[in-house]
Formats: sequence, C-alpha cells, structure tokens
Amino acid sequence: MVQGCANVASVGATKRIAVIPGDGIGKEVIPQAVKVMQAAGAAVELTPFDWGADRYLADKVTVPPDGFATLGRDFDAILVGAFGDPRVPPTFTPKKSCWVCAARWTSTPMSGRCG
Repeated sequence: MVQGCANVASVGATKRIAVIPGDGIGKEVIPQAVKVMQAAGAAVELTPFDWGADRYLADKVTVPPDGFATLGRDFDAILVGAFGDPRVPPTFTPKKSCWVCAARWTSTPMSGRCG
C-alpha cells in the first residue's frame, strides 16, 4: 500500500481511473492517453467525467457537490486534461478549483500540469 494513499490497491490489481478531459487541448490529448493505456493492455477501469467549461456553460455546474468525494472514494487515480475557456467568466477558475479541492479532500494521485 502506498503511504498516504489508502485507496490505492496493490500493484497487480486493476486500477480505477477517473478521466476528466477538461477543456481545449485536454479534449484532444486525454482520449489519446486513454488509447495508449488500452493499447498497452494496462489493467485499468476508466470512467469519464464531463467536468469542464462545456458543462459549466450548459448548467452552471462543473463539479457536482459530491464530485470530489466521489473521486477520493471510488478511484485510485485521476487523469486530468487542460482547464480554461474564454467563454467562462474569469471569476470561475475550474483548474484552481479542481487542484485545490482534490488536494484537500482526496488522497488520490492526480496526473496533470498546473500552470
């Protein structure tokens, strides 16, 4: 078991990965990363989430109220794409919300680039 990541299963077990493409290039890059994992025969179970600007513009919600709890409880890792869209008000920063909240409420490893 990895120290500090109690929900990470043993090395040989199938990993449950939340997939959040986000916005912009993330919607292009993350599907390619998924294809690589699948082609490599990685023991993963992938679950996509539409938590980006398009969802925010549709219903004013990016991450549902229980979203981060779900990530921390149900997944071994989170594959995150890019966040940011000029159509979303500058007071709403999904990238910051995602990183800050995920770091605060989960011990789940995240793959992504802050910046």
